[in-house]
Amino acid sequence: MADLYNMTCIKAAETVVDVVLCANEATTRGEIGYGILVPGFLIAIFFVMLMALKKDDILESLVASSTICLILSMFLRMADLVPMMMVLGFAALTLGSVGYMVMTKSGRI
Repeated sequence: MADLYNMTCIKAAETVVDVVLCANEATTRGEIGYGILVPGFLIAIFFVMLMALKKDDILESLVASSTICLILSMFLRMADLVPMMMVLGFAALTLGSVGYMVMTKSGRI
């Protein structure tokens, strides 16, 4: 009963980053190949920033939060913590919201 959980990753962790990497590895699904801990935190950061900036124009807050999360996801992708689809998703969200904001500000929509 003592060997119910594999604790070698936690025992070998020396820093906070090692603990986060271990937790992300523990939440990895086989076919996905990436853990859900770090992408989940990134999505939570996006929605918290969106709600915090909501007092301004909702479109401007969407542009700001998606751009910041795009930059964060690029750095996390270089560390191999998030899949490429997350970076592409934030890039599409940023591009779409900036395009819509430009179109509405210029009066085309």
